[in-house]
Amino acid sequence: MKPHIRRKVFIRDFYTCQKCGKSPGIAGLQVAHRIKNGSGTIAWLKGILPKASEKWLQDNVINNPLNLATACCLECNDSFNIFFDEIESKKLLKKILLSIDVFEF
Repeated sequence: MKPHIRRKVFIRDFYTCQKCGKSPGIAGLQVAHRIKNGSGTIAWLKGILPKASEKWLQDNVINNPLNLATACCLECNDSFNIFFDEIESKKLLKKILLSIDVFEF
């Protein structure tokens, strides 16, 4: 993930964990993915958007600010993962796609 995206997420979330509300300082913060980052996710997304390249999916879906949240620890980070909830994942994917120009790929 690009550093400027991390910074934007932290600023948007007021440098505060969006799960528990802790503010451990920038060194203690993580960026959590709601739809997880990984090869299984790319394969799932390619099934929905077959013309999209892996790089496009990574840049525009996986690392989209709507898919990211500030977390303070691994436990909070893990709690954001909605990948295995197909209904919630598809709702979020729809919201992400509506926020970008999906015709650019």
